[in-house]
Amino acid sequence: MANADDYNHLRKMTVELFLTLSHFCEQLGVKGHAEHLKEEADLLNKDDLRVLFCGEFKRGKSTLVNAFLDDRILPMKIAPCTGVVTEVRFGEIPNATIYPINGEEYPIPFSELSKHLQIRDTPSADRVIIHFPSDFCRQGISLIDSPGLNEDWRRTEASLQEITRSDAVVMVLSCEMALSLSELDFIETQLGETTNGLFFVWNRYDSIWNNPEEIQALKERSDHYLAPYINRPKNPAQVHYLSAREGLVGAIKNDSDRKNNSGQPKFEQYLTEYLYQNRAPNKLLLPHRKLKKIIAYLKEVILPQYTQISQMKLQSLIRKQNTLTQSDIDQHRSTELSEATEEATEDLLNDLILLLDDFLAVISQRSFEASKDLRLPENAPRQERQDLILRFYRNWLRQELLRFAKQQLAPKIQEGYLELSNDLQLIQQRFYTHTSLTKSPQDSKDLAPSELLKLSIYDETWFKRLPTFISTAIAMLTLGSSSSPVAISLLGIGALRAWLTGTHLDEQDRRQLAEALSIGLRSQREEMIDLLRDHINPPCLRLQADLNRENKALYEDLRTLVETCISHKEKITEQLEAEDDTNEEITTFLEKKKKFHHRPPIQLQRMLEDYEQALERISNLLIKASASFTP
Repeated sequence: MANADDYNHLRKMTVELFLTLSHFCEQLGVKGHAEHLKEEADLLNKDDLRVLFCGEFKRGKSTLVNAFLDDRILPMKIAPCTGVVTEVRFGEIPNATIYPINGEEYPIPFSELSKHLQIRDTPSADRVIIHFPSDFCRQGISLIDSPGLNEDWRRTEASLQEITRSDAVVMVLSCEMALSLSELDFIETQLGETTNGLFFVWNRYDSIWNNPEEIQALKERSDHYLAPYINRPKNPAQVHYLSAREGLVGAIKNDSDRKNNSGQPKFEQYLTEYLYQNRAPNKLLLPHRKLKKIIAYLKEVILPQYTQISQMKLQSLIRKQNTLTQSDIDQHRSTELSEATEEATEDLLNDLILLLDDFLAVISQRSFEASKDLRLPENAPRQERQDLILRFYRNWLRQELLRFAKQQLAPKIQEGYLELSNDLQLIQQRFYTHTSLTKSPQDSKDLAPSELLKLSIYDETWFKRLPTFISTAIAMLTLGSSSSPVAISLLGIGALRAWLTGTHLDEQDRRQLAEALSIGLRSQREEMIDLLRDHINPPCLRLQADLNRENKALYEDLRTLVETCISHKEKITEQLEAEDDTNEEITTFLEKKKKFHHRPPIQLQRMLEDYEQALERISNLLIKASASFTP
């Protein structure tokens, strides 16, 4: 896919197919999915390519976003500033909307934008969406400025969630600061397995670009730490050196040389090429899968129903309508789904708590064994030795938490979701059967083919990241600051000889520290359980909500299908009664028309096959566009 025009052309073709199918459903009287298809078309029209800028505070993320916008839109200060996820989209008229944690979204004056984006102890906003007439965003690209990392769990979590939704991730580093341990930890645990485009940007290059020795040292440091990501065989990361400030100042002062020399336009070009040559084709794959499923649904579920009810007598249809209107099966099905989800989630949480307790039971012995490898500088002062010991336990515990989440929690979560999926699939099958308009349960037993019932129990990208989400959450809870229970517990050992002398920890020191670490962790057991609950509840509830939405659409489809058929038959009956009985030709014509209120099933079947072919043509263009890209 060469550029934005190619992508937008394919996106337009896909949107038109959604709307064509919506019109088909409306004509047939299938109003549940008619509305759903319109919503999908609207969502696809708004679904830009997403670029996430992440990094620790004071790295210049907001300045870099402003350089892309060629204007000072986001606040830039020396102190940490951006406190909420801020998304910039294209719009002819500048405006901003606040999406609070609780309540409805509301617009704010553009002049007050900075006030709503700044750090607060208890931020009330979940995100801010800005529309701005930026040439870069005009291409169908959104820029997301994330809060700084490793300062607050809620804000860090917001950044982590954006990673799974983004098409490219820009990790902003600073040429003025060495890579911190927390930056390296974030890169390893959160970005190491990402399948999105990954770009490392060394910002503030202007601070060293007149010093060849510093440039050489920086590039050697960058190559050393970032080599595993740059050299990976699939989707290798890119490294860029630039000055966001120089790029922004050059744009504001209309100084093209200053802008170009900043390195930002060159990075912008690389980023744009990557998005359209690599990510744009993938962006349309999910809508195409949805279209394929809906066409199958219309062919295998709705069309047989249409054929059946079209041949029913008017009085029989009215009885069916009364049955559907008066039945409480829709409410019963919703309650059944809710109860099944709640029970499965609670069972899963109990299993995870058992694993957590096992982990806490052995953490003292494992940390005791690991600490034998810790070495200290012989003549270092007490504070330095203390910092080194605490850093060792922090890093070791982070790795242990990640291993625990990947090796023990993840398989158990997958098992629990599979069980929930099976339970919900049975409920869905019963609902399809009970709402069938066919003559008997035997006729409706195959109403919903198994492939239509297959549930996507979790988004694959999200599930791969779940272990790091959990481990990072627990690590920030237990190790997030010097006032955390673990740090207080470790520092509370006043008689530790290693605070004062020696190059290693003796056995007694190691046992005291191991026990202190265990006590600190156990004191936060309930908070850890709350974190587990917070991470497993949302996907279970999303699965339930998706199924509720599908079933509600089916119920509405069948109800309106019957309603439309009744209306058609009543109208034709009135025409027949008004006709002269001697006009046999017109009477025969109306009798035939009465049978199908839209078109004969064979014509509808052919129309759906035409839609399948149209979808296949667009899909082939996508495949061709994807295959033409060489990383």
